[in-house]
Amino acid sequence: MDIAVFSLVILSSFIHAFWNFISKKVSGNLPITLLGLWMAILTLLPFSLIIISKQGFDLRGLKFILVTAIAHVVYYLFLNLAYKHGDISSVYPISRGTGIAGTAIIAYFLLGENFSAFGIAGITCIFLGILSISIKKKLLKADLLPIIYALGLGVTIIIYSINDKQGVSYINSIVYLNFKDLIALSIMSPFVYRKGGLPQIKEILKKNWKYCAIIGYGAISAYLLILFAFTMGKVGYISSLREFSIVIASILGFIFLKEKATIGKIIGIVLVTAGLVCIKLS
Repeated sequence: MDIAVFSLVILSSFIHAFWNFISKKVSGNLPITLLGLWMAILTLLPFSLIIISKQGFDLRGLKFILVTAIAHVVYYLFLNLAYKHGDISSVYPISRGTGIAGTAIIAYFLLGENFSAFGIAGITCIFLGILSISIKKKLLKADLLPIIYALGLGVTIIIYSINDKQGVSYINSIVYLNFKDLIALSIMSPFVYRKGGLPQIKEILKKNWKYCAIIGYGAISAYLLILFAFTMGKVGYISSLREFSIVIASILGFIFLKEKATIGKIIGIVLVTAGLVCIKLS
């Protein structure tokens, strides 16, 4: 893998792990997350308009923006339902594992991406590493409903990954990300803030504006780096490498949250790291 693409994805993983670490401190509060995203995309909007004025807007890319916006709305819907009926130890390994494996397979058949032996070994190691880090015995006893929602999450990951790989070939990555989020947030926000309205928004900003900023700007910058990487590399590799953020998040949990370093987590970290090396060598 090209060093530039590899570096972009690894940097994105660090940023992604950090904002998710902060999100965990506020218990994954969706209203805080959405406000943070609004802050980031509104900051990015003037730059998008400048880019459009200079480069134009290829209408062929509009359908990809619409598809990814809807896919992200459905993603958050499934995420909410999955965590409402299940727990993270059941939902996470199924959704992310399905996303990785499915993206690689679809990329092979739909986009004609070929993977070397090292590449296949790397994707497999990362897939197994995620299961090892996240999976617990209770997954085997989990109800069917959260598993179905988790599979739905995995399907949305596949859809927006394959879709975005194609979309950024028509539209500048900054513009693509900005308009995708404008559409997705415009759909979600009325439902999230329907009870509290403007007073709720003011209260959140007053008490949690720092968390909003870190989560919003972190999420936007992390995925923007991935979109840049999509313009230069294979989506099958990139979607797998993104999961290195799990290793970083686990290490942050060990250090700052005093989480237990289980055998499964240690094996998973080794497997994901080995997969990262294999993909770099591919």
